[in-house]
Amino acid sequence: METAEFFDLVEDFFGDRATMKGFNRSHAEFTATLYETFRVTCGLGGDHGEFGASVDAAAGAALSTFFGRNLSLNSDRESILESLRILDDWCRLHLTDAFLKRYEAGLGGERV
Repeated sequence: METAEFFDLVEDFFGDRATMKGFNRSHAEFTATLYETFRVTCGLGGDHGEFGASVDAAAGAALSTFFGRNLSLNSDRESILESLRILDDWCRLHLTDAFLKRYEAGLGGERV
């Protein structure tokens, strides 16, 4: 997948849930804050353009396993979308229902 296509796919998937977005074209890396809470990085790298994602944690560490397993390294559109859904679900489940309700109301009342 080309870098521009990857950026469009990730940005379209997260929509308004992603703020403070950054695009590093030379490293095919997208960074953003999800739900005003989680700093995430998604990218294509390695020798074969494998997909990867992580959530920043304390003391400069990053989490790259979600629900006890790694995301797919496959860089085709459907595999990336499935990995983004897992990442999004992981983030949402760490937030309270009260927070999500207020957050979504601020975005127009719909889950986006």
